Amino acid sequence: ALNRTLEDIGMARVPEATVLGWIGDGVRRLVEQAVHAAGREVDLAEVMPVFMVHYRECLLRSPRLFDGVAEALMQLRARGVPLAICTNKPEALVPPLLQHLGIGDAFALVLGGDSLPQRKPSGEPLRHIAAHFGLAVDACLMVGDSL
Repeated sequence: ALNRTLEDIGMARVPEATVLGWIGDGVRRLVEQAVHAAGREVDLAEVMPVFMVHYRECLLRSPRLFDGVAEALMQLRARGVPLAICTNKPEALVPPLLQHLGIGDAFALVLGGDSLPQRKPSGEPLRHIAAHFGLAVDACLMVGDSL
């Protein structure tokens, strides 16, 4: 999706390994890093809608769970642990992705980056999840895929 966007705005594609190193701080930051690395300046407000078209088109192209995730989710659910997803992806894109990965029914709550006024790295979405389940924040555990 990033390379398709870069091509659309007249920039060179970047190696997949480079893109993978940029993933983890949200898609706006991903695009921003790519543009900065190319030494260009663009209006991100104009580029992000272009990126999101490609992002939707590519969403189910190659996602995979980390090893052990499906099994861990099954064990947690069997123990009655309430599970939620807190992602910066737009909320509408999360259910198809979870279904594709075979874990669509694992989560009692899904928060996307557009679900609340604040998004990660703000702690507000995580506090919202704890409150949703009637739990104290210090009784919850967050597992993530980036620093």
